[in-house]
Amino acid sequence: MNRKDTEHSTVTLYWWNGPTKTLDFKGNPIDFLREKGLKSIRLVKHPKVKGIKGYRFKMWFGGNIMTIDMFDIDFANNIGLLIKLYLSYLGDKAVFYDHYHREHKINWG
Repeated sequence: MNRKDTEHSTVTLYWWNGPTKTLDFKGNPIDFLREKGLKSIRLVKHPKVKGIKGYRFKMWFGGNIMTIDMFDIDFANNIGLLIKLYLSYLGDKAVFYDHYHREHKINWG
């Protein structure tokens, strides 16, 4: 999925606080990441392979800014990985339904 299609897609996230399931977010995945600390997305060149391009993401994580370069051709997969990284960082049990309607369980033991 390209960047434009991803920006117009919908993701759904739930998390558990003990036995209680709570809807955390339903909407545009870029909006979710910006709400959670995404600072920028830039197109970058691969450092070793000429002609390959990817995306550089800068995201705020608990007092630190993390820079992540991803060279997956599918922008939606890159965004999904960032969301899973964020949910893993939180440490709570969570379920994430991505743009392809796949279910991802995070921190289930």
